[in-house]
Formats: sequence, structure tokens, C-alpha cells
Amino acid sequence: MPCRDYGDDNNNWEADRLRERCDELTRYACKAMDLLEELGKEDFLLLEDPELRDWWAQHKADDIAAGNR
Repeated sequence: MPCRDYGDDNNNWEADRLRERCDELTRYACKAMDLLEELGKEDFLLLEDPELRDWWAQHKADDIAAGNR
């Protein structure tokens, strides 16, 4: 499965649509962070933004647990 937001799952149509959008935006953020890491340029964001740093560390751990890395 491709990158996704690993929050709560729900069976509601509106929640499903929001999940799809959240997963789409998460994929964009993940692709951008992966590229920045490949280029060795991620520090300029991660050092300045603890929220992004925490999200990125947790997202990579969740990807590994889900078998996506």
C-alpha cells in the first residue's frame, strides 16, 4: 500500500473522502521529504520545525511497520 495517514479508520462516506484527501496530501509530503533526504537537504526544515520533525520520524516508522519502506 502506498503512503497514507495512519490515523483512525472509519466507515463513513464523508470520513472516507477526507481520508482519501489526507492520504493524497500525506503522499505529497512524504515524496517531498524523501527527495529532500536523498539530496541531503532535509535539515533546513527538520531543524527549524519540531512538529514536522516529529511527524516525519513517526511517518517513517509507520511506513516501516506497514511494510512500505
